[in-house]
Amino acid sequence: MLRKSKFCLCPSRYEVGTPRIVETIYAGCVPVIIKDGYVPPFSEVLNRKIFSVKVGMKEIPNLKNIFDEYISETVLENAKDS
Repeated sequence: MLRKSKFCLCPSRYEVGTPRIVETIYAGCVPVIIKDGYVPPFSEVLNRKIFSVKVGMKEIPNLKNIFDEYISETVLENAKDS
Protein backbone atom coordinates (compact mmCIF):
# COMPACT_ATOMS: atom_id res chain seq x y z
CA MET A 1 0.00 0.00 0.00
CA LEU A 2 2.82 2.44 0.82
CA ARG A 3 4.48 1.89 -2.57
CA LYS A 4 1.26 2.87 -4.36
CA SER A 5 1.01 6.18 -2.47
CA LYS A 6 2.70 9.50 -3.13
CA PHE A 7 2.30 10.74 0.44
CA CYS A 8 2.31 8.58 3.58
CA LEU A 9 0.99 9.89 6.88
CA CYS A 10 3.30 9.64 9.88
CA PRO A 11 1.14 10.81 12.77
CA SER A 12 2.74 11.33 16.14
CA ARG A 13 2.29 9.12 19.10
CA TYR A 14 4.75 9.54 21.93
CA GLU A 15 7.46 10.37 19.41
CA VAL A 16 7.45 10.95 15.67
CA GLY A 17 10.91 9.44 15.22
CA THR A 18 9.49 5.98 14.79
CA PRO A 19 10.32 3.44 12.09
CA ARG A 20 7.28 4.57 10.08
CA ILE A 21 9.22 7.55 8.67
CA VAL A 22 12.01 5.26 7.48
CA GLU A 23 9.46 2.78 6.12
CA THR A 24 7.74 5.49 4.07
CA ILE A 25 11.02 6.73 2.60
CA TYR A 26 12.06 3.16 1.79
CA ALA A 27 8.73 2.65 -0.01
CA GLY A 28 9.38 5.74 -2.16
CA CYS A 29 6.69 7.74 -0.44
CA VAL A 30 6.89 11.32 0.87
CA PRO A 31 6.54 11.16 4.66
CA VAL A 32 3.95 13.56 6.05
CA ILE A 33 5.00 14.25 9.63
CA ILE A 34 2.01 15.30 11.70
CA LYS A 35 3.19 16.85 14.93
CA ASP A 36 3.13 20.29 16.54
CA GLY A 37 6.49 21.69 17.60
CA TYR A 38 8.50 18.76 16.29
CA VAL A 39 12.21 19.29 15.68
CA PRO A 40 13.43 16.36 13.58
CA PRO A 41 16.73 14.65 14.35
CA PHE A 42 19.72 15.84 12.35
CA SER A 43 17.80 18.98 11.33
CA GLU A 44 21.04 20.95 11.39
CA VAL A 45 22.46 18.84 8.54
CA LEU A 46 19.39 17.44 6.72
CA ASN A 47 17.01 19.67 4.82
CA ARG A 48 13.84 17.67 5.44
CA LYS A 49 11.80 20.03 3.25
CA ILE A 50 13.39 18.26 0.29
CA PHE A 51 11.99 14.83 1.13
CA SER A 52 9.17 15.29 3.65
CA VAL A 53 6.19 17.44 4.55
CA LYS A 54 5.63 18.64 8.10
CA VAL A 55 2.17 19.73 9.21
CA GLY A 56 0.62 20.70 12.51
CA MET A 57 -2.49 19.15 13.99
CA LYS A 58 -4.65 22.14 12.99
CA GLU A 59 -3.56 21.76 9.34
CA ILE A 60 -5.00 18.24 8.93
CA PRO A 61 -8.23 19.48 7.27
CA ASN A 62 -6.08 21.21 4.61
CA LEU A 63 -3.90 18.21 3.70
CA LYS A 64 -5.09 18.02 0.08
CA ASN A 65 -4.17 21.68 -0.51
CA ILE A 66 -0.82 21.16 1.21
CA PHE A 67 -0.07 18.15 -1.01
CA ASP A 68 -1.10 20.04 -4.16
CA GLU A 69 1.17 22.95 -3.17
CA TYR A 70 4.06 20.59 -2.41
CA ILE A 71 3.71 18.92 -5.80
CA SER A 72 3.54 22.28 -7.60
CA GLU A 73 6.65 23.57 -5.80
CA THR A 74 8.55 20.34 -6.47
CA VAL A 75 7.70 20.43 -10.16
CA LEU A 76 8.79 24.08 -10.37
CA GLU A 77 12.06 23.36 -8.55
CA ASN A 78 12.81 20.42 -10.82
CA ALA A 79 12.08 22.55 -13.89
CA LYS A 80 14.58 25.17 -12.66
CA ASP A 81 17.27 22.50 -12.23
CA SER A 82 16.80 21.20 -15.80
